[in-house]
Amino acid sequence: MNNSKLKFSFADRYTHEYSNKYYERHKKGILKKFSNILEQNMAAKALKMAGFPKSVLDLPCGAGRFFQTILNMGCERVVAGDSSPGMLQVIKDRFPPEILNKLELLELDLADINLPDKSVDSILCMRFMHHIHDPQHRLAIYKELQRVARDTVCISNWSEGNYKSYREHLYAKRKGIASRCLNPALLEKEFADAGFTIIGKVDMLPGILYWRTYVLKVS
Repeated sequence: MNNSKLKFSFADRYTHEYSNKYYERHKKGILKKFSNILEQNMAAKALKMAGFPKSVLDLPCGAGRFFQTILNMGCERVVAGDSSPGMLQVIKDRFPPEILNKLELLELDLADINLPDKSVDSILCMRFMHHIHDPQHRLAIYKELQRVARDTVCISNWSEGNYKSYREHLYAKRKGIASRCLNPALLEKEFADAGFTIIGKVDMLPGILYWRTYVLKVS
């Protein structure tokens, strides 16, 4: 699939310097560390729900925050993709050889994944889709994920129906902008429109936080 015209305005932000700061972000402070534990647990539960896939594409992989969780779930092949060369360089700089040797590091873009059809068992897509406001852009990404995954896709987004989404809506109203938290019914309709079947969903902290990961079956 060629979505080369679909570009994300924030993509150029991730210079090598910024990527180094991003790597450290979830390692500092009690709240960030606690949030990271919750999010790692959410990803682990999603991969378990996906059937412990043996090959996983982590896209966008960022600075590699989910590598250890993926490996702990029994994955034998981890393809780590990101559109930022800065992020990929930070992974090379920061991770020990015993982890790097288990990874396939590739410069990949979610809008146009340069991999053959059905390349991996599952795709883990964390902390990205809340940036995508246009429904047609989301649909294009979903279809590309469906093309590359053989079996499942685990994908997170900001969902309504919790305290943080209420705060996000208030903030958006005050700023005169659209809220980034989406109605679950809308999200689930979009997944169906893209050809997915929902296996299940995992909330990061039910009723409190807006992060939700859906586990989707590829058609």
